[in-house]
Amino acid sequence: MHGLQSEFDDRVDFVRLNLRTAIGVEISREYGVQFAGTHVLLGRDGNELYRVRGMPNVEEIQKLLATDLDTGDEEGR
Repeated sequence: MHGLQSEFDDRVDFVRLNLRTAIGVEISREYGVQFAGTHVLLGRDGNELYRVRGMPNVEEIQKLLATDLDTGDEEGR
């Protein structure tokens, strides 16, 4: 994910959660994350665009991010 972060960091918020903390438990319940190593990509509207447990498909995420970012306004995240 570091490559994606360096590519999109100025336009995307990347959040890593420890599932053993109070906030990690709360967010994991909200998004239905049951395992560490789960990647969830949310669009500008908050809808889920992509989910995978384990290694993400970087090319697919790049396409999804490019499409979602192109449809949003440049000022907001």
